[in-house]
Amino acid sequence: MPNLLIYGATGYSGRLIVQRALARGLKPVIAGRDRHAIESMASAYGLEWTTVSVDQPAGLRSMTASAAVLLNAAGPFTATSAPLIDACLATGTHYLDISGEADTVEETVKWHDAAIRRGVMLMPAVGFEVVASDCLAAHVARRLPGATSLKLGFDKSQATSRGSLMTSIEMSGQGVLVRHDGKLVSVAPGSLTCNFDYGSGPAPSLAVSFSDVSSAFFSTGIPNIETYLRATLPVWGAVTANQYWGWLLSTPPWQSVLKGQLEWLAPESSHQERKAGWAVLVAEAKDASGRCARSRMHTGDVYWYTALSAVGVAEKCLAGEWKSGFQTPSRVYGPEFALSFEGASREDIVEGRSTGSHGHDPAVKGPRRTPPPPTYSTARLDSLICPVMIDSRELQSCLPAHAQLSLPRLPHVPEGRHPIIVEIWRVQDGMIEVGGVTAHRMWELASAAAGIGFGGSAGAAIGAGIGGAAGAASGGGLGMWFGPLGWWWGVTAGAAAGAAAGATMMATTGATHGARLAAAAGRRTSEINSRIIGTYNEIIVTVPCRRTRRGGFTDDFAFVLGTYTDSMASILGEWLVGWGFRKSQAFGARTKDGALEVGICPTGAPFRVVSRQTSTPGPPNLVRLAATHVLTSLSHPMLGVLPANRLMISLLDRSFEDPAVSVVPVSVGMESGDGFLQGLRPFASDIKAIGNDDLWGAFVVSGLPVMLSYPRADDD
Repeated sequence: MPNLLIYGATGYSGRLIVQRALARGLKPVIAGRDRHAIESMASAYGLEWTTVSVDQPAGLRSMTASAAVLLNAAGPFTATSAPLIDACLATGTHYLDISGEADTVEETVKWHDAAIRRGVMLMPAVGFEVVASDCLAAHVARRLPGATSLKLGFDKSQATSRGSLMTSIEMSGQGVLVRHDGKLVSVAPGSLTCNFDYGSGPAPSLAVSFSDVSSAFFSTGIPNIETYLRATLPVWGAVTANQYWGWLLSTPPWQSVLKGQLEWLAPESSHQERKAGWAVLVAEAKDASGRCARSRMHTGDVYWYTALSAVGVAEKCLAGEWKSGFQTPSRVYGPEFALSFEGASREDIVEGRSTGSHGHDPAVKGPRRTPPPPTYSTARLDSLICPVMIDSRELQSCLPAHAQLSLPRLPHVPEGRHPIIVEIWRVQDGMIEVGGVTAHRMWELASAAAGIGFGGSAGAAIGAGIGGAAGAASGGGLGMWFGPLGWWWGVTAGAAAGAAAGATMMATTGATHGARLAAAAGRRTSEINSRIIGTYNEIIVTVPCRRTRRGGFTDDFAFVLGTYTDSMASILGEWLVGWGFRKSQAFGARTKDGALEVGICPTGAPFRVVSRQTSTPGPPNLVRLAATHVLTSLSHPMLGVLPANRLMISLLDRSFEDPAVSVVPVSVGMESGDGFLQGLRPFASDIKAIGNDDLWGAFVVSGLPVMLSYPRADDD
């Protein structure tokens, strides 16, 4: 007898759940509403299948009759959960779903007594939201018995899926649900804000409606609960639109327009994006005396975690681990259940310190990855990387005394010497990314908004004209049977009705096509801008150093001694943002012998580089291994200093593991003139190619993806 039935298997989350179930050795029956899609998936995976709509009670009962557990992945869950729960109660089947809506949880609670009598478990929201958040809420409630308020903050790397966005669109015009004194109440969108530390300092977050305002209440008994989402640019935009235009966006024409844009509003994430995805949750509980317990949880991609947790709960049900009636994950499986999935970890924040424990994944080592700051620049680099050995005392004198920087002893570096790392970049396709939204995407969205307005207006005008004329003709034809007055009323009423109907239909069509055409044009414009403005040359010189903080703690940094570029846009960006990289303008040219000669402005200090590729570069992995010490130095946070001696920290994330990246050893001759680096004498150096004979040698990296975070002040 089949045990697990997955309804909504062909949606984005549903497909991931099916893949996870198969990987766990299960052979589920898949079901849904689209016969072609279900049959195609069943054929690909060799699974049994069935199709039935939620408005067919008899068909649903026939579907669930042979299943021990039904896992519902078909949204919107406000429409699918009740019919499926009714079928499960009729056939004695356990019910699970991956909803994230408080209304769905509240509706499920009403079936509690019936489920107890039937001996089945009803557990809604077994995805990332609420397995991870419910278990974290239960954990902080356990740490602080008697807590009276709970706030949950969420941050994630990826955009919303189409199904989730569809639910958000259908909720346009509604308020934000919070729990106050044990009761659900609605507050105005944008009226509640809170700061959460997701791992890189306090970040503003906006209150949103998540199902935890219901599930966490039943799990913990805490009477006051609010849920928040980090205020990235898309979140601000969505909340603001709902705050001021929700009444309009909830009307049928605009619902049709917005749902028609789902394909480009919510593109599906690739396997690589899911693999690199992350999520952070913060739970903060307080009691009446003001005592507080905070904990933070890290997971991988939220949609893949949903597949892991949903199948994990289904497996426990199939194994007989269940309780009848309405249940939540933490009440049945405990607060540690969320840590049983790969990539999950939790840390308790105690007086500025965090003590953590990793979850199931044995590959997790070292400090947990935290989300990047919300704004950064991305590009691809071709880079010549040259470590140059400098006298340690001379180099130490160049470092700002107030920064308390020292030069640590590095492996395979001669006594009395220390490397500076000179990188010569060819930056390509640089662009800004804000809150997870690239410049290309911003152009798309802005252009689409304009396209919706223009296309909708043009469509409405055309539709009103055509509809009005057709309506007038039809109305006049009918009214003429009642004489001249009837003809006049027929023409008038027909024109008005026809114009309204035509305007509505053509406005929707015009807005849809206008949005798509304008979005494509906007992206193309942004790509051209990126190629023109975001392509330039730059030289950056850093020194691996160590900073001692208050309390004796030390951190490793790459201190920026100087940066030189031929891009005025890059210099303007430094002036506006303030990385502290001390950028200067420079111009370079290739000589007949292949050397690169650079003149530094305004001093005119010369800088000359000659590079020669080695005849036997060796396998890329071995080259990377030989360059371990250099790559380690390049991975440290970058430390810059502003003219007011204020230190600024930024992260330059270089994806050396990208399969498209090539690494080639080169030998380099380098000469600098007086004034190239402030405080350092001119130098001339012959740098060997990286290899086993020289672990601080030079090499060229091509096609390297990089991401530079916007800086934050280091006031410690």
